Amino acid sequence: MPETAVPDLQRWRALVDQTLRGAPFERRMVRTLPGGLSLPALRTDRPADATSSELIRSLSRDGRWEVSARHAVDGADTAGAIQRDLVRGVDSVWLAGGGAAADARGHLAAVALQETGIIWTDGGTVAERAAVLASVALEQGTDPARCWGAIGADPFDAHLGAGAALPDAAGWAELAAVTRRRAPHLATVGVQGLAVREAGASAATELGVLLASGAATLRGLIGAGLSVAEIASATRLFQGIGRDQLVGIAALRAARLGWARLCGAFGLSDAAASRSPLHGVQLACWQTRHDPWVNLLRSTLAGFVGAVGGADAVTLRAYDAPGGAPSELGGRLATNTQLVLAEESHLAAVRDPAAGSYALEHLTLDLARSAWSVLQAIEAAGGLEAAAGRAVVVDRVREERAALAQAIDRRKVALVGVSDFPGAADQALADGQSAAAAAPLPPVRHAQAWEDLRDAGEARPDTPPVFLATWGPRARHSARAMFTTNLLAAGGLRGTDPGGSDSAADLARSFTASGARVAVICGADADYPEAIPPLAAALRSAGAVSVWVAGRPGAHADAWRAAGVDTFVYTGCDVRACLVELHHILGVSV
Repeated sequence: MPETAVPDLQRWRALVDQTLRGAPFERRMVRTLPGGLSLPALRTDRPADATSSELIRSLSRDGRWEVSARHAVDGADTAGAIQRDLVRGVDSVWLAGGGAAADARGHLAAVALQETGIIWTDGGTVAERAAVLASVALEQGTDPARCWGAIGADPFDAHLGAGAALPDAAGWAELAAVTRRRAPHLATVGVQGLAVREAGASAATELGVLLASGAATLRGLIGAGLSVAEIASATRLFQGIGRDQLVGIAALRAARLGWARLCGAFGLSDAAASRSPLHGVQLACWQTRHDPWVNLLRSTLAGFVGAVGGADAVTLRAYDAPGGAPSELGGRLATNTQLVLAEESHLAAVRDPAAGSYALEHLTLDLARSAWSVLQAIEAAGGLEAAAGRAVVVDRVREERAALAQAIDRRKVALVGVSDFPGAADQALADGQSAAAAAPLPPVRHAQAWEDLRDAGEARPDTPPVFLATWGPRARHSARAMFTTNLLAAGGLRGTDPGGSDSAADLARSFTASGARVAVICGADADYPEAIPPLAAALRSAGAVSVWVAGRPGAHADAWRAAGVDTFVYTGCDVRACLVELHHILGVSV
């Protein structure tokens, strides 16, 4: 029997270089990630830090994760939705919102607290939530010590994302007192960086802020008389899950490592004693109002990431949540997606399935190191307790958000159904977004600017179409025509295609008949040098107020502009800026 051939990396590299045809290897085969990280196409070296990898595996979840369903306290049918989720088999109910702790009493009373966990992080203080929960448990005949879940909130995250007040010495003392008398499996301390992630930060920055919040919380509660072990056992970590599968898996694994090392820095040498439940939460910032069915795919990805990344609990959002109150179908699908992943796909059958993947192992350690450097920068400025420490966070998030917005505008980061492959005009939810909070880093939804642009275009059905000056037979212009049609649809505009011609005069006559004001020349690169100058001039003579070209101009930019071309649209251009310009030309109000 022949021996298995050893892969020849030099041969692989030669084949890749041959395929790239001169394009730089680093640019094409190494993916740049937000937060200053990178991901090579191939990793064949085992990470040198084997101790960290072993620690991550030892702290990973063992068995099925907690399926947690989110419900608004003030929802129109919250009680019914909770009951339906309990019948379906959720493990915990997350009560979100509510101005006071008493607002949730009726919903708590409908939950068998001995069997179902409660995640309740806002509405009153931790002490008030603990008192209401204990009172309802006693009314059910349940020992309050049997209650489980999490009622702790992260005050620093709430300040950054919603402008909440920061804790003082009295606040830490109150939290410490609640923590001392808590039920054994009820977390009273919350640590997270969700606010910065929902504001546009990278996963590395989110994890760094989570650790910085953890450091500030440890200082506050140690000062109130608790030990590091007591704090860790009473803590639940919350981490966002976004659109990137590999980064999401690595970030969840890195969170375990970072939290263990942070507790170690505060004197807890036993890593196992530092283990706190890690709750993965699907981010709202990546959901879309337009073509909301794609949100189901986003939820499935988030659930997969949470399962494979080792989250102890996962919460997915309803696909129609951007439209306001989720429908019954939206809530059911959010729950059932997790149940299918757990019970039918068996994603909990293997402990830390990402272990052994060199790419994920390296990415995990890279994220952990990057997050630790963010933590150090915040701590050097005084920690999150200090205004200077929070300013470090705000400046970093704003910079990352601007870079991400630019990547989205250039469609280097796709919003499927919105910026890319826009869905049908009637596939959109009403805008249920509330006013942004008066906070250092209010949440954003990355699709909002695109959706507003499309809404403005579709609100003006009388807007003239954009003429596609399709040059040559269909085989030579169809790719560019389809590219342009999709680009226009993302802005709520429509195009009209005469069907192709190799006569500038014929296309000019068709332009006049179409009633259009703007023309986009669509054809093959090889035809452009001879076709564009006479065609652009003919379109201008026919009354076009603006002539665009689908494609890069290369060395012909000056000559084509002189012939009457105004703008070039191509893969990688600022598409949203082009659509804003088109709206301005066509008189569409944005």
